[in-house]
Amino acid sequence: MIPHRLNLLSPDKRQHLKRMVNFQFAKNILELILIFISIAGIIFLGGQWVLQNHFNDLAAHIISVSNKYGETNQSIKDINTTLNKVDKIQKEYILWTPFLIDLSQVIPDSVILSALTFSKNNETLIIQGMAPTRDDLLQLKNNLENLSWINLVEIPPDQLTIKDSIQFALTPEINL
Repeated sequence: MIPHRLNLLSPDKRQHLKRMVNFQFAKNILELILIFISIAGIIFLGGQWVLQNHFNDLAAHIISVSNKYGETNQSIKDINTTLNKVDKIQKEYILWTPFLIDLSQVIPDSVILSALTFSKNNETLIIQGMAPTRDDLLQLKNNLENLSWINLVEIPPDQLTIKDSIQFALTPEINL
């Protein structure tokens, strides 16, 4: 048997009825979406409450540890500062002993030194003394030029004009 459908409604009322059914369907869908959003909001608020409590506990623990070990941390910072200063000093330190040994080996026996000054900042060496003869002074100049850490040795011309008992002052450039 074939089912018979008999529709006795006018076309306007039939259209109105379709709109009502669609409206009810949309209303039910929106209600479901609103319920899901509400449930998600409640879950997020609960999660925020749990995370906020965990954060507060963690912050309190950090503060208690900081207070407990504050003096130790301060002493460690002081030691680190001191070590940094010592490291800086050691980097700037120059061991002068090898230079003095080299210098003492090239000075002729007849030459007498009265002053010896090293300047790291200016990279100069000031040698003052007395040479008995001009040849001794020239021999000192040649010996100094043979050292690897001395760049240039110049004797002032007024010191070369003196024949005996020459008071000299040499300022060679050094390469440290």
